[in-house]
Amino acid sequence: MVIHIISGLKLKLRSSVFSLLLLFILAVPSLAAEFTNDLDEFLLENPGVTLQRFNDVTVTPGTFLSCVSPINFLRNDACFTPGFIAPGIEFFVNQLVGVSAFTLVGSNFLNQGNPPNVLSTAFNIATIDIEFPSRQARVVGFNAGCLENDAEGCADQMTVEVFGTGPEPIGTTVINVGSDFDTFLGIEYTEPISRITLTLSPGSFAFPGIERVWFELGPATTAIPTLSEWGMIAAAAGFAAIGMLYAVRKRRARA
Repeated sequence: MVIHIISGLKLKLRSSVFSLLLLFILAVPSLAAEFTNDLDEFLLENPGVTLQRFNDVTVTPGTFLSCVSPINFLRNDACFTPGFIAPGIEFFVNQLVGVSAFTLVGSNFLNQGNPPNVLSTAFNIATIDIEFPSRQARVVGFNAGCLENDAEGCADQMTVEVFGTGPEPIGTTVINVGSDFDTFLGIEYTEPISRITLTLSPGSFAFPGIERVWFELGPATTAIPTLSEWGMIAAAAGFAAIGMLYAVRKRRARA
């Protein structure tokens, strides 16, 4: 009788361990962000994305305006009026606050052939951060480029780092950019994206910039465990079940 009970309990524990391990595998998110350079496919798969451009004011061709970092929903200066930048997204240069670190550049600056109203850094050797303060973005895309201080035009490489809820990047890629600002990169991830960092190649003296950004915000996640946390919960439960199975085996061996 006791043996049958123990055998039944052993089978149930094995089934529970298998179920919990399966739950853990399903709960763990994709290890890296997914990238695409196909704009048409990106828009087809994500019809609900918000398009953010930088054409609140008209910049005279060949000139630029100075803009204060960060640029967000509340920004009120020569470049943007309050509310023009969509809620849920903001832009920094080198994480600077209250500094004229951006330029809004008119078309064909120094005969480089750039489109109108591109957002660029005010100084080179700089990083642009696209941030989502509520950490709700799961889909992001943008057109990136670069500008030079001369009429030769810009051709450079840009490193793109994507961050989730942790301090380490969840994805990194390198794209070729130029003064035409027609390089598109789309990014998707199973968990919220908090920040995207854009940096030109080491030693470059060009100015990184973006022409437009698409993004989609998901539901608020502050009170809901992330998929990683669910995975940790499932793993802990699985280890507990394994411990119980080991204890039953040990008791049976003693008997």
